[in-house]
Amino acid sequence: MPRRLAVIGIAGLGVATGVYSLRVAQNNPSHSFAGASAGGAAALLGAGWALIGVGLAFWTRWPGNRFGVLLSAAGFAWFVLEWINPTIGSAAAFTIGLCLYAVCAPLVGHALLAYPGGKLSGWIERGAVAAAYGGGGALLGVVPALLSSPASAGCNECPRNLALLADRPTLADELTRVGLYLAVGWALVLALLVLISFVRASETARRTGWPPAAAGAAYLVLVAATFAASLDRGFLWKTASSTRQACRWSSPRCGRRQGSSATDARWPCLLTRPGFSTTSSSSTT
Repeated sequence: MPRRLAVIGIAGLGVATGVYSLRVAQNNPSHSFAGASAGGAAALLGAGWALIGVGLAFWTRWPGNRFGVLLSAAGFAWFVLEWINPTIGSAAAFTIGLCLYAVCAPLVGHALLAYPGGKLSGWIERGAVAAAYGGGGALLGVVPALLSSPASAGCNECPRNLALLADRPTLADELTRVGLYLAVGWALVLALLVLISFVRASETARRTGWPPAAAGAAYLVLVAATFAASLDRGFLWKTASSTRQACRWSSPRCGRRQGSSATDARWPCLLTRPGFSTTSSSSTT
């Protein structure tokens, strides 16, 4: 009974998180990844709810197996990516987004490498997963959030960053740029390890496990491609057109300090991390 109540509670939280994330995206689609289209909304809700639902179903049947917990956590992390929207209106949600927006891929990789037993099989897998959490969670999330202030960067509409310890945007820039380079590597390594694990599995395991292995490996390759496309820009890239649209200085959502340069208003005008030097993007505006 307690486990059933936990499943119902987590499922309800997952539904609420998805609806909230969709509302955030649709209220300001130029700063979201889902955008305003029906297809974007379906992708946002479908993927997140599928991860949470499958994870909960697996955990209900095999409560001692970490695969279900990891998959459900990845579903919540999928939604958190939308929470770096400057008009989200909640300092707590905004801060969570800044810290955790890049942890979905590490969680997916961890879950797939732990399938079906729930544990990582060797030191190579453990090292790759640790690198993914360190790169996606720390270098791309928590550490830059500790060192970046939206207010000092000129964002008039961004909520307060509750994780801020010291406003060191240059250091945050460099750490995040390193994180982007590393992210290309760990995402590809995770995808490769998932495929290797699938090939080495028994025939029965391959017959039942190929859908999550194929989908997960493809997702991790797409994540690596997104990070690779972000290297020259220095921020997590969606599309060139949406970046140009979001960075128009005539937009009332883009605050700008007296005497500041275009790169100082990167918080509201870019779809991702604070404190990036966005020379390539601002030149397109």
